[in-house]
Amino acid sequence: MTAVVGAVTCISLGAAACSSGKKVSATGGGTGGGSPTIGKTVQEVCDLGAKEGSVTLRRGTDADVFDKEIAPFKAKYPGIKINYVSMKPQDNVQRILASIQTNHTLDVDGTDFDLPSAAPLFQGKAVANVDWTALGIPQDQQLSYAGVSLARTDVLLGGLVYDKNKTKPEDLPNTWEELADSKYAGKFVVDTRGKQLSPLALIWGEQKALDWYKKLMSDAKPIGVQGATASVQKVTSGEAVFTTSAHNNETEQTNAEGGSVAIKYLNIVPAFTEYTYVLKDAPHPNAIRCLYAWRLSAEGEAQINKYEFKTNETTPTGLPAGAQVASDRSEEQGQLDASVASQFAKLTK
Repeated sequence: MTAVVGAVTCISLGAAACSSGKKVSATGGGTGGGSPTIGKTVQEVCDLGAKEGSVTLRRGTDADVFDKEIAPFKAKYPGIKINYVSMKPQDNVQRILASIQTNHTLDVDGTDFDLPSAAPLFQGKAVANVDWTALGIPQDQQLSYAGVSLARTDVLLGGLVYDKNKTKPEDLPNTWEELADSKYAGKFVVDTRGKQLSPLALIWGEQKALDWYKKLMSDAKPIGVQGATASVQKVTSGEAVFTTSAHNNETEQTNAEGGSVAIKYLNIVPAFTEYTYVLKDAPHPNAIRCLYAWRLSAEGEAQINKYEFKTNETTPTGLPAGAQVASDRSEEQGQLDASVASQFAKLTK
């Protein structure tokens, strides 16, 4: 059933309603009394998760898409009822921090999105350290960040997304350096949050990235739009020739819906990498671990790829000769990515 919480759509997939934020029992974790027992294996967290009875996840995926994606989990673990809320990362982070700052019990157990968006959660020490290896997640899919272990959920590859019925790839720049030119003025989109292009700093370094972005703003005068989907809509409507803030998955999804867009990768491929954030005071600490263990399994990843067109692939094929993939692979890189994204956002006009 569906309920409206403020401006947020909340779907209760088999549960009575979304979490109310009231205190829960010690079995469920939160502030109900004492530290909860956390399982050490997938079997244990899923068994304990069934006793907790439900789990609440908030992320950006549309509710109807998530409902289809999660169907195998619901069949496999019928004792864990899923409350799902579709919410933008920035709104999600603000709501989590507001609950913590006002000493209210959290109304969510976990979320997943990019590191720059998650920076305030680490500053607020809100993220739990999870033993992902024990839950079957390979080491090369993990990142140690701010004293906690994160698991990578997916990797999106960035480039220039354009309408192939209106624009030829040879008419677009071949490098990011070429993009900062007045001949492209007003013809393309950048994300106002800065995070789609901030991975360039992982290859160039902070100063070169900032100098380039300032030139981009002054000479190329891009159109500022928030959100990858909204940026693609600018292209398909003819308001922009191309966008720098969409990825390979938006290209596939748009074309699956009858669109005609393509992506041109340049000399650096910004990788928009998303990670899991299980919250320290999650009301259902075992259920959220069970859910993520499934989502990061081969079965779960196949569902994400099928319905969200996302993969966990970090070594893509078909890139230009010599192209470098810019992806967060360490805590230092993650912090640089987040810092540059913040500075790009301030510079965006």
